[in-house]
Amino acid sequence: MPVQPSIPGGSVTAIRGSVVDAYFPAELPALNHALKAGDAGQVIIEVVAHQSPTHVRGIALNSTQGLSRGAPVADTGLPLRVP
Repeated sequence: MPVQPSIPGGSVTAIRGSVVDAYFPAELPALNHALKAGDAGQVIIEVVAHQSPTHVRGIALNSTQGLSRGAPVADTGLPLRVP
């Protein structure tokens, strides 16, 4: 059975409207990749900038209501896609 690669995870460090900053301790997601944030992955974020070796800035594509600092963030490993 093939081993699934682990999905790099991080946490939300700041939220200002639709701008979300996130911390990734291991590896930063690539620019234009989609992130899923929140306990249920309900907020979709596009990475628009690498702020430092451990922080990214992204734009939320839906409401950030209910998202808080410290919420988990997962890199999907893929850029945004349209069905």
